[in-house]
Amino acid sequence: MPIHHSARRSRPSSVVTILVGIALAISISGQSFADAPQATSDAVAPDTVIDEAFARSSQGFSSDELLVRDDLRADFLKAVAQIADLQDTSTWTDDQQRQLFLRLLGLRKAGKLTTSATRRAKPVDDDVQVIAEMAGRAVMDRHRMTTDQLLADPRTYRELTEEARKLSPDVDAYAVRRTLLRLRKTRRLRPELVLQVADWQREVTTYSLDELKQTDVPTRPGVYLFKDASGYLYIGEAVNLAERLKQHFDGSHNAALAMMLQSPRSENVSVELHVFAADSPASKSAMRRAYESELIRSRSPKYNVRP
Repeated sequence: MPIHHSARRSRPSSVVTILVGIALAISISGQSFADAPQATSDAVAPDTVIDEAFARSSQGFSSDELLVRDDLRADFLKAVAQIADLQDTSTWTDDQQRQLFLRLLGLRKAGKLTTSATRRAKPVDDDVQVIAEMAGRAVMDRHRMTTDQLLADPRTYRELTEEARKLSPDVDAYAVRRTLLRLRKTRRLRPELVLQVADWQREVTTYSLDELKQTDVPTRPGVYLFKDASGYLYIGEAVNLAERLKQHFDGSHNAALAMMLQSPRSENVSVELHVFAADSPASKSAMRRAYESELIRSRSPKYNVRP
């Protein structure tokens, strides 16, 4: 018989605040979002080269637009190589490229770019906002990084597209990146407080429903998020993820989720797993429930009772 959770989902936010405080006291020494990779002092090219390369490659667009367009990114890297008389960009590592893009953004924020934007990008479809937010959050939660850091690093830049296409295979990757920037400006992507205050020692992985059913799901404690292109569907926690997910697949106690999982629409469902280490604060049920409750509160899954 599956264990029901609906009654405890409505705990007051004040309780969550207390639990977050406890988590902070337990494990504040872990890495924070501010500790995510930054440009290092041994930069690939000096600031004057980056500034000139931006002037040559931006086509009048902003540094943000350059960051999200494949063609402008490639042109920028080529311009850096030409100006600095460096080797062909095809030999550059992802870390070197990340440093360049982060430094470009640093110059913009410091007001040190000498080229102003004179062109605006065309609007993108607003329908991708839900997909962009879920894909962006998954990558940022996984790597504990900001939107700028995600887009600057070629690895997470590609990972964002992979996450988005698990939700909607035909989604426009450029539109997802543009929308992510808009969400950043409106602070929609700020990590939940509970995710920031402690080192949760977690692994974040996303699977399609078919992939998950063929995967050896960890038996460790964790939080799971069912989602599709329309948004988050259901968020739950478990002391044993493998056992709990099997209960959902065999016949979820949540009627709406059970109906979804048994319908043809389940082909488009993916599941994001936050798997905690044995010595994580989330090995304690109170901590895990605080984590779960904060995600339910902020991400508003359709089939959960609101905290």
